[in-house]
Amino acid sequence: MKVWKKIGLLFLFVFMLGMCSVSALAAYPSSVSAKHPIIGYPLKTTRLNVYEDSGLTEKKTSLTYRSYSIQKIKGDALYVKYKVGSKYQKGWVSADKFFYDRSYEMQPSYANSSITLYKARSIRQSYVKIPAYTGGITLAACPKWYQTVFYRNGNYYLGWTRKKVQDSTVRYSMETTEQLLANGTYAIAPRKWSKRYLSVNAATGTMSVVKSNEELLQRFVLTHVKDNYYQIALADGQGYLAVSGGKLVIQEKATQWLLTRTGRYFYLTDKSTKKRLAYSSSGLALNKARSSSYQMFIFTKDEEELDVGNVTVFSQYDPKWGGSTYATGYLGRKTISTSGCGVVALVNAIYALNGEYISPEFLATYSNKYGHYYYNSGTSDSLYPAFAKSYGKRYHFKWDGKVYTQAELKDHIQAGGVAVALVPGHYIAIVNYREKTDQYLVLDSAIYGKRPTTIYGDWVSASTLTEGTMNCEYYHLFSRR
Repeated sequence: MKVWKKIGLLFLFVFMLGMCSVSALAAYPSSVSAKHPIIGYPLKTTRLNVYEDSGLTEKKTSLTYRSYSIQKIKGDALYVKYKVGSKYQKGWVSADKFFYDRSYEMQPSYANSSITLYKARSIRQSYVKIPAYTGGITLAACPKWYQTVFYRNGNYYLGWTRKKVQDSTVRYSMETTEQLLANGTYAIAPRKWSKRYLSVNAATGTMSVVKSNEELLQRFVLTHVKDNYYQIALADGQGYLAVSGGKLVIQEKATQWLLTRTGRYFYLTDKSTKKRLAYSSSGLALNKARSSSYQMFIFTKDEEELDVGNVTVFSQYDPKWGGSTYATGYLGRKTISTSGCGVVALVNAIYALNGEYISPEFLATYSNKYGHYYYNSGTSDSLYPAFAKSYGKRYHFKWDGKVYTQAELKDHIQAGGVAVALVPGHYIAIVNYREKTDQYLVLDSAIYGKRPTTIYGDWVSASTLTEGTMNCEYYHLFSRR
């Protein structure tokens, strides 16, 4: 598959409908369609051939330069809607006439400030203003311009941005992966029953919900297959959590489960039957999918060796929350994108610690409400002990204090804990240590050249954490509870 053909799939996961509000989340993800088309102009101002068929063999007409509404992408062809006189017509055109460079490795992009989109590579050809906190994709690049797509008011707009402007206003460090849960070993608990977990009756091969007992607690190994479909195996190797004949069973053949998240809770939907795992006083069952708390589960990750390949780094620029208000004052609105590193650093640290997801929006609201955000200055580190005291029990972690030496940090990390550290003007999460190389695994929520980090997580030498933009002033320590 050519890289450019992935555009249809990227639209499934990148764009948010609206400005990252709760109501917009309900519509995410969204695909390119007649309802949500791509609006754009051809690459050249010469006449454009329109065809009756997607094979581009039966010519319908030839049109002068104008705007087109792309309704569908099929192979090398685009199904477009266009205006002739006072009427609209539809037909097929070549994708080569609209997309500049098919070999370019496209990047999910996020406008941290408003940016002008141009219909062509000329500052005289502006046609739409993209607001701050809008999600998009960078499709191609040439010496002075990027070809991009951004979402606004129900449409995706295809156009050009000035390279020097985009390089200073657009971020590429959105959520690193569409994979909601990292591969690993988890205990699974129903939302409604405190201290109860999913377990297996080895004799009958059936599932049940039992009270927590650390020695008998059932563990499950999650392995991501594709598009948030997972195989869920019993950690002791007895088989897979599966569906057979419409019933929940434990068997050698794996079933694929779609995981979807609402806050810190997950739904598990069987791929074949489209039914969701649910629980009640009578046990576990498969029910019709609906927004029920009895279909929500909490995944708590076992302690295991963390590496770049099995951590998720949440970005403060992710459109799902980046545009959400952190605080408002005399200089206007401050958002998670502009001011939320202290919030997202804690999200990253706890998620790496135990797989518990804390909503950045929920954490930012708490921080502002209880005085842990100083307007136009940033998050106070008083947030960490306070939030742990208020919500540590819910998210299964505790605050172990604030320390100032790397020796104390290393001891804590080697004992299975994680940390949030203050570097100049920014917070980062530190979640593992390698004795052999004397390196720490750092998760950075904001990637744009100030620090030697990537959005995938990085092994950083101990000496690097004592100098320049990575010099750690202190560490807040966290562990499981």
